[in-house]
Amino acid sequence: MDLIQRLSPQLMDTLLLQFGAGFKLQKTSEPKSEDAPDNLFEPIAGFDRVEGDFSKQSRANSYSTWLETHPTAKWGAIAVTALGAFGFALLAV
Repeated sequence: MDLIQRLSPQLMDTLLLQFGAGFKLQKTSEPKSEDAPDNLFEPIAGFDRVEGDFSKQSRANSYSTWLETHPTAKWGAIAVTALGAFGFALLAV
């Protein structure tokens, strides 16, 4: 799913809509209680944080994100890798 999302977000949306998995998994048949807070007009106290359920699994640094935000470094790394592979291929002959 992640690969399809990266290649074509519109295709992934279409597939999720077609098979209903995208929304059915996010819904419940349990009704919301009358006294449950909502955030229609203002934030709910205690829910104004960035962290989520997966905070312990997340990392502070991401090399792929850094490379995406620094395209010169990314293309430089690709060029160095390509030249290294080419040089290695020449030495192997």
